[in-house]
Amino acid sequence: MNKKEFVKKLAEVNNMTQKDAEIVINAFVRGVVEATKEGEDVTISNFGKFYIQHREGGRKVNPNYGESPIVLSDKNFLRFKASQTLIDNINK
Repeated sequence: MNKKEFVKKLAEVNNMTQKDAEIVINAFVRGVVEATKEGEDVTISNFGKFYIQHREGGRKVNPNYGESPIVLSDKNFLRFKASQTLIDNINK
């Protein structure tokens, strides 16, 4: 399901316009991005947790070529861990 389809579904389920549904989705995404950029975790009960995971850079060797190592910079990744309630609902 892409964003457009999700907006339509959210609007139908909640008896709102698609424009209002898109505003809600954009606000949610913006809130998650801003909070995680500041180092905060975003936890939504019965849904899951968004958090930042840091990966240290360093010198790595490409196993396909085995030649001179490449230098990788430090990176942050946005991760999502589903709650047990969400996992249980998906597997029903």
